[in-house]
Amino acid sequence: RLRAATPLPLAVGFGISTAAQVAAVGAVADGVIVGSALIDAYAGTTGAEAARKAGSYAASLRAALPQRD
Repeated sequence: RLRAATPLPLAVGFGISTAAQVAAVGAVADGVIVGSALIDAYAGTTGAEAARKAGSYAASLRAALPQRD
């Protein structure tokens, strides 16, 4: 219903934390927003280790997105 109401891109971001959720939302939305789950992925670390963990988590979610042309 939202697509009929606006030409703007649609993004969903509440409760998204797993690759399966990203895949499901990514199939119908233009964007997937991950907040606290990303922070949780690197909690307790700092510096390069935090960056590595955050990057690895983000990459796993990105890999779950449907491929678009």
